[in-house]
Amino acid sequence: MCAYQDCRDGEWVGCARDGATDFDLPTLIPYAMLNGMTLKIDKAGRVILPKPVRDRLGLHEGSDLEILEMPEGVMLKPVEHRPSMVKKQGLWVHTGKLPAGFDIVQAIRKDREERIRKLAGL
Repeated sequence: MCAYQDCRDGEWVGCARDGATDFDLPTLIPYAMLNGMTLKIDKAGRVILPKPVRDRLGLHEGSDLEILEMPEGVMLKPVEHRPSMVKKQGLWVHTGKLPAGFDIVQAIRKDREERIRKLAGL
């Protein structure tokens, strides 16, 4: 493997070293992770992420990415899509954002009253 690898149009391009042009992708990925990759921005402002990166991160057409501005530059990271309801210790817990105007206290009271009626056989 050579000391520099580049990515163009989503495909890896290797450089020749000692007359060889082959490179080993499993060793190339850690190299890129540690040393970074050089990407180009096209006229429309788009950047193509290399296929090995997309595959490793589970990204596909339509995936949402978050862009963060940092002093060193920009960082792209996949948007975390968490379910709004998860089961914890046998109870369903809402982990998402509540709708505007939703009264959680009133919802708990209503649910409690329905349970009491059900237990009382009403």
